[in-house]
Amino acid sequence: MSSIWNNSIDKKFFLADNLPSSLNKLLITVYDRHYEELYEPEATRTNCLQDDLDEILGLFNKNSSQILKQFRYIWMALILAFAVEPTVKYYLPDYNISEDTINQLSSWLKKTIFKLIHKETNFNKVLEQIEFIDSSDNLDKSLDLDNIFSEDKKIPSFQVIYEALDVYKNAVEVLDPNQSLEALLNILDDCLEGYAIFPGSHGRRELFDWWLLEVVPASWTISVPRYMYTINDSVEERSPISGQMARLQEIMTEMLSIMSNLNSKKTFPPNISPHFSLKSFEINVKTQNKSAFNSIKWT
Repeated sequence: MSSIWNNSIDKKFFLADNLPSSLNKLLITVYDRHYEELYEPEATRTNCLQDDLDEILGLFNKNSSQILKQFRYIWMALILAFAVEPTVKYYLPDYNISEDTINQLSSWLKKTIFKLIHKETNFNKVLEQIEFIDSSDNLDKSLDLDNIFSEDKKIPSFQVIYEALDVYKNAVEVLDPNQSLEALLNILDDCLEGYAIFPGSHGRRELFDWWLLEVVPASWTISVPRYMYTINDSVEERSPISGQMARLQEIMTEMLSIMSNLNSKKTFPPNISPHFSLKSFEINVKTQNKSAFNSIKWT
């Protein structure tokens, strides 16, 4: 499988158009490295995948308010939750853990936007008003793994489903600012090095490139990536109109709709920019240039 980012000119143009220079430079540097963890024959021991993941997510903490950092982390968790969904749906079609987790993440985003805008309150107070569901209890009540593995012969190993479910467990923990970074790193470990998205070594580098050059920029700008990763290399599977992409865009539209309704009332809190347009957002989603969330002054 070849990466869509083989053309370095296209790659650098896309990144430079969307990201701050520090993150842009780091992503290009990391893109040119090779890692043993991704089963790359060109890898050297001087490159450590975990160190580079830490550095990339660490930039999300710099020059960003707590609320904006948290939105970016949760948006990344949401994208990866959608990417893992086919694994869970294939092996556990009768369980709703993926829908429940995705709904909880999207509900947090929409409720927080609403409260920040309409309550004119600070982020810490917003967090106090939002209920968190204990992810461990949620998984334990929803899934009897011993029974699943004794009856369902489709599951090739415990690792596949365990790591897929671990993504959802950690996705809920990303909602807690005190655990968000660690939980997000756990998700990346399950996806990039584990079997949450697919088993085996084939395609690891392309999966990483998708995260690096699609998910990271989309998370930074709070926008929708151009496609959802799949090990199927067909154009149809990568289409932005796939079910997962459509649902992700629907969540984005719902968030922007909250702000557009406020826009029509012309009652903006001091920290919210009135220069917001749902039409301009829809154009941005289609062109994938930059998010309309940039019009908000996150404090």
